[in-house]
Amino acid sequence: MKSATALLVLCTGMSHQKANAFSATHRQPTIKPSKTTISSTQLYEQPINLNQLLGTASPATMQNYNLPPDTIADGLSAQIFTRLNKAVDDTRETTEIILVPKNTEDHFIDTFRVEIPIPLDSIGLGIELLELEGGREDGLGIVIVNDLVPGGNAQRALDEKTAAQETIMYGDSISAAELILRRSGSTAEDQTDLLSARTECLGYDSTVGALGGLLSKLSDEDGGSNIVDATMILTLRRLRRRPQLQVKLYY
Repeated sequence: MKSATALLVLCTGMSHQKANAFSATHRQPTIKPSKTTISSTQLYEQPINLNQLLGTASPATMQNYNLPPDTIADGLSAQIFTRLNKAVDDTRETTEIILVPKNTEDHFIDTFRVEIPIPLDSIGLGIELLELEGGREDGLGIVIVNDLVPGGNAQRALDEKTAAQETIMYGDSISAAELILRRSGSTAEDQTDLLSARTECLGYDSTVGALGGLLSKLSDEDGGSNIVDATMILTLRRLRRRPQLQVKLYY
């Protein structure tokens, strides 16, 4: 067990699940010539954009696609993607590790953001983290939210949320964090600083280090004396059940 962190009030556990956490055949169909003439009717001249047709689902609607805790813990994996840089003068490859579902047919990874105001007299997130995969020398792993600390900043922020905002629940994984600092300046206008850190598919220690590094900017010893207010924006990724779409065709 890892000890609690003063800045974040986090806890951890290890499941020691041996999943294929860090993970590409294509077969061309055989086409035989035919003398039969087939006539077809094109239903639509252009592809249908379902997002525009159906609209964006509200957070309340998306709660219907949440999964039970045991499915979440066993259903997450990490995959390494390598892409070529599209810049004209840059041919280097970019490697990215992202969270993916093990069962891509029935599940998908949803992404959303949550804002958490950070009082200057109570620095921290109040989020308990659980490590599912980790202990690697490169700091990679899978960490999810285990719970919220009662009375913590995250819990207070969610208590004040509206129906149009997402919540934080067990199984959510923090993929990125942004800290917005508003400082009092010598001029009439305040200065705003934006600090960010990527935490997707990091182990417990690396995740706590990244989040704690952002929160440390609020201390007086690190230039926090002229900060007026601070807000942490977390980008969270959640394993959800893939929606099923029923379509009726009339012809």
